[in-house]
Amino acid sequence: MKLLYVLIVCVLVKAKTESDCDSDTEVCPSSTDPSVDTPLKTTSDIEELMKKYSNGSEFSSIDFRMDEEGRVKVYADHPLKLGDVYMKIHGQHYLSSTRLPKALEPIASMIYEKEELKKLRTPQFLLSLLVMYLKVNVTEPPVRKDLDEEVIDLDEKDSDEEEKDVESALIEKYQAYLKFLPEQCGSLQYFSKKELKELQDDELNQYVTQFEQMLETQYKHFFGRIDDVKFGWNVTSLFPSYHYTYDLFKWANICVASRKFLTNNGQSLVPIADLFDHEDAELCHGEGVRSFVYDMENDTMTFFATRAFEEGEELKVCYNAYSNRDLMKYYSFALENNRYNSVVIKNVPMHPPYPLPKWEDHTPSSILQRMCVKPGLACARDGYKVVSDILQSYPTTIEEDDELLEKLSENKKTISQNLNTRFAIVFRKSEKKMFKVLVDLLKPYDLESEKSETSDSESETFSEKSETSDSESETFSEAYDSD
Repeated sequence: MKLLYVLIVCVLVKAKTESDCDSDTEVCPSSTDPSVDTPLKTTSDIEELMKKYSNGSEFSSIDFRMDEEGRVKVYADHPLKLGDVYMKIHGQHYLSSTRLPKALEPIASMIYEKEELKKLRTPQFLLSLLVMYLKVNVTEPPVRKDLDEEVIDLDEKDSDEEEKDVESALIEKYQAYLKFLPEQCGSLQYFSKKELKELQDDELNQYVTQFEQMLETQYKHFFGRIDDVKFGWNVTSLFPSYHYTYDLFKWANICVASRKFLTNNGQSLVPIADLFDHEDAELCHGEGVRSFVYDMENDTMTFFATRAFEEGEELKVCYNAYSNRDLMKYYSFALENNRYNSVVIKNVPMHPPYPLPKWEDHTPSSILQRMCVKPGLACARDGYKVVSDILQSYPTTIEEDDELLEKLSENKKTISQNLNTRFAIVFRKSEKKMFKVLVDLLKPYDLESEKSETSDSESETFSEKSETSDSESETFSEAYDSD
């Protein structure tokens, strides 16, 4: 009995450590939640995916492969020139909140009808609900249970078998796509507290807290009251709590937030399009060619080569001209050299926070114009003090960050395990480098301001001496006259 007690305590301690939760009231992720586990992907899975989404689409110029970590990458299967079209995906394959399976249509109607659920009337919530449903549900249509416990088929009684087959095929097609979603879609929400601390950034840590609170509120607001008599019917049979956990809700929301595209149907998930990694913005928009374009008239997303690609070279797309702060916030990674990087100057008394895009291209005068209402020596000195104080407030220096990154790169076996820490350090280092540039640019203005004050002080001293001399002359003159 004592041995059993020890084993139970060990298991509980291990679970507590892995979840990184500090309080009994905190919603903790479960590492054993079966609804979030993603099946291992195989070559046949990739072939099945392409087959299911081939109607109206085009994949003739690409090849899919899996890396050592099981992530699917997209490669050019033959040389591509700048502007070549290598993939098209038709809108009939998109997942959106306006194309729900029949089983979810009553839920969507209920959300828009019931005043108590008005906070959930967002495309992202409904799309997340769809992803959850597809993740755990079988192709057999679920049943609706009214308050009087009478079981009624959710499909209309007069629907024919052909319509049911179409519905099942739709669910099956989407479930094939969900196999390729990672267990943890890129998000700061999956960073441990230690990893979040490595960001050395209060604003991003606050963003994580607020986002988590929003998810918890939405989950409790819907799943915590789905048996409410005001709803008119009991939907527990459609969303059993043992499947529709908070972990799954969080995962679905983050996947939607980090992978959504804007289409004719609003926010949509575009299968296969979200398998691409991000590429540096300088290459993405090279010579005016965009990575991808959505054609509203034909409801088709087309992907273009933004430069020449060799056969077998990985294809990437530009998510957007994001700064490292945006990349960390939306996708939880940062780039060593990001030409669209920017910083926000806070607490400058003359001007509210202002981003500085393409900071390498700015001269001191243009920076002053952005930081100050009335650019001048006073503004330069205040601005210099602000950015200098920010730079000095970091716990580590740029040189120390470089050493940490080098240590993380030495052990190739643990590189994948330390990706979050690495991206956190890359992010904070990029911020410091930009503040360092601003400090160097504004320092001469600060020195000039000091010289000006010194000169003014010397002038005042000279003036005082001159006044003293004049006074002495007047006294001497008065004494002379009196004699």
